[in-house]
Amino acid sequence: MVEVNLRDILPEELNYPRPRLPFGEVWRRYADAGLCPVPVQDTPPTGFLKWSRMKAEQWVANYRWSYAQTAITLPDGLVILDDDDVEQVSALEAELGTRPATLYGTSRGAGASRRKSLYRVPDGSRFVGEYTGGEVIDSRHRFAFVCPTVNRKTGAMEEWYAPDDSPLERFPTAEDLADMVAELPVAWVAHLTSTTPLRGATRPYEGPATFEGGELSSRVIEVAERHPDTSHYPEANSALMSLARVAVRFPEAQGIETLRAQIVNAYVMRADATTAPEERQASMDRAWASALATQSAHYENEWAEMEAEVGAASSNWYRNHTPQVAHQDSHTAYERAWMGDPSGYAEERAQKALEAAQTGRSSWAPADLTDVLDPEYTPPMPSIFRRTDGRALFYAGKVNEIHGTDGDGKTMVGLAAVAETLIDGGRVLYVDHEESPSVIVSRLRLYGVSIETIRHGLDYVQPEGSPTSADLAALEGERYTLVVIDTVNESISTLTGGDSNNSDDVTRWHSLIRPFARSGACVLVIDHITKDAANPLYPIGSQAKRAGYKGLVYLLEAPKSGGLVEGGQGHLRLKLAKGNSGGLGLKRGALAAEFHLDSSGTVATWELRAPDASEHLAESAAEVESHRLAIWEALLDNGGSVESKAELWRLLKVGPNGSWAQTALFAMVADGVVIETKGRNGGKCYTLASNKAPTPEADAERELWENYPAEEPVPTTTPSPLSERGDGDGGRSETTDPHDPHSVTVADGRGGLPRSPFAGISDAEMDDLLGDPTTI
Repeated sequence: MVEVNLRDILPEELNYPRPRLPFGEVWRRYADAGLCPVPVQDTPPTGFLKWSRMKAEQWVANYRWSYAQTAITLPDGLVILDDDDVEQVSALEAELGTRPATLYGTSRGAGASRRKSLYRVPDGSRFVGEYTGGEVIDSRHRFAFVCPTVNRKTGAMEEWYAPDDSPLERFPTAEDLADMVAELPVAWVAHLTSTTPLRGATRPYEGPATFEGGELSSRVIEVAERHPDTSHYPEANSALMSLARVAVRFPEAQGIETLRAQIVNAYVMRADATTAPEERQASMDRAWASALATQSAHYENEWAEMEAEVGAASSNWYRNHTPQVAHQDSHTAYERAWMGDPSGYAEERAQKALEAAQTGRSSWAPADLTDVLDPEYTPPMPSIFRRTDGRALFYAGKVNEIHGTDGDGKTMVGLAAVAETLIDGGRVLYVDHEESPSVIVSRLRLYGVSIETIRHGLDYVQPEGSPTSADLAALEGERYTLVVIDTVNESISTLTGGDSNNSDDVTRWHSLIRPFARSGACVLVIDHITKDAANPLYPIGSQAKRAGYKGLVYLLEAPKSGGLVEGGQGHLRLKLAKGNSGGLGLKRGALAAEFHLDSSGTVATWELRAPDASEHLAESAAEVESHRLAIWEALLDNGGSVESKAELWRLLKVGPNGSWAQTALFAMVADGVVIETKGRNGGKCYTLASNKAPTPEADAERELWENYPAEEPVPTTTPSPLSERGDGDGGRSETTDPHDPHSVTVADGRGGLPRSPFAGISDAEMDDLLGDPTTI
């Protein structure tokens, strides 16, 4: 990210209450520094504490959030102390020791006592939400407004200051965090991580507030970490559902009641609630009972599925002879399946058990729609491979594809997506069936990806056979951001031993790559194609192959002016072949992006540009004209007409439903260039109305001659000697179209258009008129 001086980009005048720079323009700078930026209108988005770059991309793509104020949450290991009470802070420093100078933010100017101070703390520290001096902001609590947001109380912009109180004239970088953020003293960490005091109001629920039997179970702690704020009903209900799952499957886990009391208390005692505490308590009691019933049903369904897989005898023996908590904690579903049938459990059945364990629920169990039903829910948007306008082309969690003819540069485009992901800090799995490690690494280095980034972020495999369940489990556990498979046909052949034209082989291949998508990765497959004249957007091949892609599919093609040039400049186009356009507002066949590559330097630079609307319209117009000309030439070559549409399609060499031909033919009939009449058996005949090509040039030429001023006829009683002699037509030519510039009426030397005085004279007569050239 290029360093930017804030004074160079901030507007001069404040347009309150809009931010001086919206979230959509600054979030990536904070993310690149290692912070977690979130947009805030009156409130932040739902689930903002579970920050990820994918969520940030979705917020930026949503108009509501892209122009919001900017705040940050923090990753584990950092904390902000938002000092509000100066006297209390001074008293604490007298007791615990003075805090070191550190990077801080405030809207009150350099050296202000009310500030947000950023400190480093031990990973995993659990802080209280408030202290006597102010508030604590960490990975589990709240957010902090930061530069360039305008503070609503002071009316001034939040700014960053270095430990020496000098203003930071830029967005903080990762280097700034490393150099300027001080360690919070141990005494302060110990004080701020003590037990959170209970709220002052009487709690309707009288269960235990702390657990006295020992440490909380790790499973209970995981639920608490996933649901840090349960003050609103959707999050409280979701937290109870997660806790009920632990309670049903691991009833001996320590701390279940403790966490339930804390979840319920946070919702019941919410300060801004409009209902009575008793009503909210009753609501939580119903939610807990419903969660237990739902999770119990799910648990029994899981055992029923296991019984169906391994048989009732093995399932019952295993369930009755193995302590429930012990075996659930120590064995995966895949291992339990093998244990249930030691004689040799079928590997494909064990794989199903593994997939069930990964999803944690039966695919037939009703889905939890809490998040989807939230009024602020935003459907996921493509987040991988961003255009210059910030929009992306590929979905995470789905299988996407690009295809094109040999040599068009598909791998270079795919590696650009890999380079972008690696530079963003994501991890990539590259499944290569065509190239070699040296080629892939050299191209990534050409894109400017450092050796260390490749070493830590890229996993490269070049398989020679089908993966085992253990292979897949190991790879899926890596939680890749992007998985690239290059290319489809070779992958199907290697992994299944079949080919892409066999539906069974393709279906089996899809079953091997879908788990990567289910783990959250963007799966990008690259396919070679042989263009189908009836469907130029898609490759020839099994229908099962294209049906298996649930993400976005693009045709990659080189423009007529050229494509990628080794050691030079070039560009390619990506057209939408299948999908919902990913919020880009595209129809099937529309241009989605242009990939521009300049490899003339030591480091290649590339851009994925949003299509230029005017250029795209001009190209579309030219394409329509070329289609009309193709129809005109086909009819002309066939004597000017065809007896049926099927015959025209045959001449054009398109399929029976060729969309481009349908569109162009309809336009030519509407313009009167082609005449449509009834044919035999209910069909239609198509005839050219003129032998003139339906192009703008021909239209202009025809208009020119139609408006050309004609000469006045010259009366004469004596036929011209020139017109009486010649081709013996009595001074008259055959009448042709007077508007055709190449057709002239010569009767009596008069007509509506100029004519040559030598028209109608034979070669011999011309020799007599000119005389012997040797005597000149």
